[in-house]
Amino acid sequence: MKYISSTLLSVLLLTTACVETSTKDRPDVGDYNPPDSTEDTGPREEPLFTKSIGTSSTFEIATWNIENFPKSTSTVPTLAEIMKSWQLDLVAVQEIESGTELIRLADSLDGYQSLISEGGTFMKLGFLYRTDSIEVISQKDLFKSQGYIFPRPALEIQARIKQTDEVLTIISVHLKAKGDKKSQERRVAANKMLKDYVDTLISKDPNINLVILGDFNSQLDQPEMSPWTVGSGFEVETAELWEDNFYSYFVGRKSLIDHIVTRNFDLKEVKIATPYEDLQVYEEAISDHLPVVGISY
Repeated sequence: MKYISSTLLSVLLLTTACVETSTKDRPDVGDYNPPDSTEDTGPREEPLFTKSIGTSSTFEIATWNIENFPKSTSTVPTLAEIMKSWQLDLVAVQEIESGTELIRLADSLDGYQSLISEGGTFMKLGFLYRTDSIEVISQKDLFKSQGYIFPRPALEIQARIKQTDEVLTIISVHLKAKGDKKSQERRVAANKMLKDYVDTLISKDPNINLVILGDFNSQLDQPEMSPWTVGSGFEVETAELWEDNFYSYFVGRKSLIDHIVTRNFDLKEVKIATPYEDLQVYEEAISDHLPVVGISY
């Protein structure tokens, strides 16, 4: 079990005021909400520039907000090139505007399939996965009647890892964006509701293997993340990245707001990756978020 530093735990007990920094005119798209402070947070650690991640002896699971997908006519072929190079086993994707284009992306990848959430009217969640590595057993939207708290229903799948025969319950989220007080309160409520839900799953099956991942729109020092960080029995796999000053969102103030949280599923390594040395090139083609990749075995 990784532990968050005492400094972080003390910060989690404080309520921080936030300000809105979005320059987009679209409602509730993944903007980070930095603390109301002009204090210099120091240099940020650069993401891993890599053309290769997945191997035949490892299992890779990732969360990736692929902004307003597809954000340009080059997005699908560019993402296809990256996915072929990286060979990730399973990727939770957020901000899907076109399910048709997500299917087209999967069809352009040898051995991948896609699935997408059914509920929600603005942006959907989805998964891309390798069929030789993963068997998806079931999928369902969560909190469909809670549109105020969950503007995008969470997406849950049960998936079997073929190499180990492990069955994972995987929940992808994209929580409320913006830095105003009401948006923060909605994220507080969403995390509590989600934690109560997975606690119910655990009560039914104490040995359940859980992975919760996605765009939480919060850094780990914000109070809405406390259900996962303070005596929760869960492992925040991105905690060390946060303490080491890495970031997953890089437009405006760089910040780590995309997370992986696990229970009974061991990740040996977690990294922030980019296929390009120039983030401006990456942003124009793909997203303002970088993928968070967890590696098991």
